[in-house]
Amino acid sequence: MPLPLEFHAEAPGELQAAYERYDGLRSDLANDFASAIDRAFEAITDNPLGYGVTQSDIRAAPVSGFPYAVYYRVLRNRIRIVAIHHTSRDPSAWQARK
Repeated sequence: MPLPLEFHAEAPGELQAAYERYDGLRSDLANDFASAIDRAFEAITDNPLGYGVTQSDIRAAPVSGFPYAVYYRVLRNRIRIVAIHHTSRDPSAWQARK
């Protein structure tokens, strides 16, 4: 049985901001981004240990076709999404999150 996803309080806002950025460019691009995020979440729940550790116990799953990654922790009974972050931006914005 896959572990459920839990989101850090700031992660949904990051996801929404990225979606809105793409929607401002083209609505079909925003839809493609949403689909890529869904695939990343599915891949994480299907194989939580399948992505490399980037810092301490935080893993990074790339968002296919977009310069974003989903940063997450595998906990005993859940997967905690720590951040959804543009890969060219300074990671210190999310690295202190638990």
